Amino acid sequence: MLPLDVAVEIAEFYGVTVDFLVDKKSDKDIRKFSEHEMTEKEKSLLRIFRALSEFNQGRLIERASFLQNEEKNRGNAE
Repeated sequence: MLPLDVAVEIAEFYGVTVDFLVDKKSDKDIRKFSEHEMTEKEKSLLRIFRALSEFNQGRLIERASFLQNEEKNRGNAE
């Protein structure tokens, strides 16, 4: 079992909640997002993501989280 403090660190790192990390329902909700509801940019990003190795998928997620946090911080500074 994962210690709670480690789960909190992981959640903070990826910009999600601990509930999201452990809630199987969240995965199902994400899968309900159908292709016809996606923009072309979202479809392109998904194609790129799926073509990457698992290692590089992780790197892409880390980079996306970094960019998301950067935008949040920029919004708080304004």
